[in-house]
Amino acid sequence: MYLFKNKPSIRRVFIIVKRTSDASYLLLIANKKHVPFGLSGGRFDQEDKDPKYTAHRELFEETSLDIDSTRFNYLGLLDNKLFYFLEITDTEANSIKLSHEHIDFIFYKNKENIPKLIKYHSSGTCSNAFNKFMDVI
Repeated sequence: MYLFKNKPSIRRVFIIVKRTSDASYLLLIANKKHVPFGLSGGRFDQEDKDPKYTAHRELFEETSLDIDSTRFNYLGLLDNKLFYFLEITDTEANSIKLSHEHIDFIFYKNKENIPKLIKYHSSGTCSNAFNKFMDVI
């Protein structure tokens, strides 16, 4: 198992969320003007037992989606950040309730443009990851 204790340099986990019905991707709109769009994710807590747990917790905290972590597919590591991929249903997408960290969200279809939209999130790492994993998501 890929534990944080064995990888102390890993600080953040992100989830690329795709709504399967129309092949669109969840972009969160933050309260920060310099980061208009971003992916769900965040820092691990010391209590988190593994990266999937962190991914599950962050997604739940930010969107209220309580998705079984077995559905999270590992994509890879980039710049000391882990990336997961998750497909959700329309019912799940319609149940999103945002935390105070975000003011809104969109599902965006044109995945070739998403790296441009999220280029300021996490110093560009999320944009680079989206480009890197585009063929498998």
